[in-house]
Amino acid sequence: MATKKYLRSLRVGDKVKFGKMYKEPLSWIIVEKGHNGYPEDSITIQTEEQVACVAFDAAEPYAETDDMKWYGRGRYRVSNINKWLQSTGKAGNWYSAQHSVDHAPTRGYVDYNHYETFAGFLSEFDPQEIGMLMPTTREVPICSYFGSGYYDTVTSTMFLFTDLEYGYATLTKDIIEWHRTKANRTAPLSKDAIAHSMSGRTFTEGENYETMTASGYGSDRERVYHINTSGNRTSAYAYSATGVRPACNLPADTLITSEPDEDGYYTVVVNYAPTEPAPIRVAYEDEALGENTVRSGKPLTISWARSTDQDNNFDHYELERKIGTGDFTQVYSGTNRTFEDTTVYGAGTMTYRVRAVDYYDLTSEWVVTEELTIWSNEAPVLTPDSTDLGTFQMTGPTLSFSYQDPDATSLSLKILVDGKQFRQTTIQAETTEKTYQFSMTEAEWLKIQNGEHTIKVTATDSHGEADSFTATFVKAVPMIQFTRALPVEASELPTEILVRVNGEFPEEGLTVEVCNNAFDETPTWENMTTEFLDEDIFAFTNTAKTAENWGVNIRVTIVRGEYVGEIYVDSVTANFLAGESSTSKRTGLGTSVATEENDAGGQTLIIGG
Repeated sequence: MATKKYLRSLRVGDKVKFGKMYKEPLSWIIVEKGHNGYPEDSITIQTEEQVACVAFDAAEPYAETDDMKWYGRGRYRVSNINKWLQSTGKAGNWYSAQHSVDHAPTRGYVDYNHYETFAGFLSEFDPQEIGMLMPTTREVPICSYFGSGYYDTVTSTMFLFTDLEYGYATLTKDIIEWHRTKANRTAPLSKDAIAHSMSGRTFTEGENYETMTASGYGSDRERVYHINTSGNRTSAYAYSATGVRPACNLPADTLITSEPDEDGYYTVVVNYAPTEPAPIRVAYEDEALGENTVRSGKPLTISWARSTDQDNNFDHYELERKIGTGDFTQVYSGTNRTFEDTTVYGAGTMTYRVRAVDYYDLTSEWVVTEELTIWSNEAPVLTPDSTDLGTFQMTGPTLSFSYQDPDATSLSLKILVDGKQFRQTTIQAETTEKTYQFSMTEAEWLKIQNGEHTIKVTATDSHGEADSFTATFVKAVPMIQFTRALPVEASELPTEILVRVNGEFPEEGLTVEVCNNAFDETPTWENMTTEFLDEDIFAFTNTAKTAENWGVNIRVTIVRGEYVGEIYVDSVTANFLAGESSTSKRTGLGTSVATEENDAGGQTLIIGG
């Protein structure tokens, strides 16, 4: 769409189309910009041609003097022509008496073209155009009979120029710029003016015709000044029909078409506001807090109806938001009819309004939402030191994180390992960060199988707002090692032992050790792996002890290495011989090793005996 253009951009002498008469656009000339005494920032235009040939005022049979009884009253303020120029009345309805002896311009009371049956001059103007007219107050010359000072103060929106404005003023600043040249003071009757005139006079289309002014004749109350076809001032009776060239003032910022038509005329833009985009709606998550109430920080969708524009120049929508009792501020401008927003913490209330805007910046009325109550509560914030905890073997990881809650509420803390709840506790949050550490007990770590695992931490405040994060770790235990918790006491020196280990494990990763001084502070462990694999008896080589009693124990170590598959031990059994073979007895050293399912999805060794 082309750039907007305003009336102020034109020059004196440029032409515009504005209003209608006889269903045809009226053509006007810009005759002055910012004329002395006219409304501020106004542009004065005058019809290019004379729009009618009618009388200034009708004869008044009940007038106070004979001259006005026969020839009419030469006082513009109460004249028929002034009344007609201001009127929007339909045909035959524009006239009303301006004083007690006034008379309509009917047949026999004007010398030609009785026009009481005409429609008012403004009757075909659009209401928008009428609204553009600027009331203009002027000093209009009158006969001394009508009062001292020789001038009437007249305010009107559509008017005739005075003889002074046509160039007969003492001060040149009072002369309309366009009419400083005599040739510009003259104009022909329009084709419509001729077509709607009574028979009896001969008009030649395109020829200049005498022009009526608003000025009364100084010494004759029944006469008014005219401008003749040479641009000079003359006078005639008020009831005499002559050419009428209306003028008016428009604001300098009046919109006009961006380019002239093929005949060089710009057109004053008549523009109506687009319709209201009603209704407007706000959609939000159901928070079970009641109608028009929503938690802070939650998403909102604002939507509105489509606006229509009878001028077909709709441009965009403007959406504004008010927080609490503050001012509305714009949050969106565009052609979409939805907008995504988020409720503001601490806002108290939020309200939205939308309007439609056309190309010429004319707007619809605002359409306003109901006030939305904001229930403010900020979610807690969890900040882990790291979410990649690394790889661990014999002991588990320690997870460290900070937590805080802007509302300083108590938090329900849940820790899940591989999706199953591991910890649940309540902690008191503050507005500043506090630190929390989580680690597994030895027993808990034993239940974790080798491989990659997740720890999910969730903190939920007392209002149901939550934050969470997930960390990962890898368990990679390379070996299993176990022994009896209590050695088996022997009264004599244990000399031989036989061990059996039942389960699934790689033989190349197996080590079986035994000792016969298990109660010593530092037992003497001896490797019997070869004998175990050969299912043979192992003979102890140790013959010394520091403890009071002899004691036998077994230590089994299994290293995974490159072995792929499940490794487990069902049981460990042993028998040992103590003392001389002739007097000793074999003692059973049975150790059962069983497994059971654990909460972590793996198995736990149960060692008895």
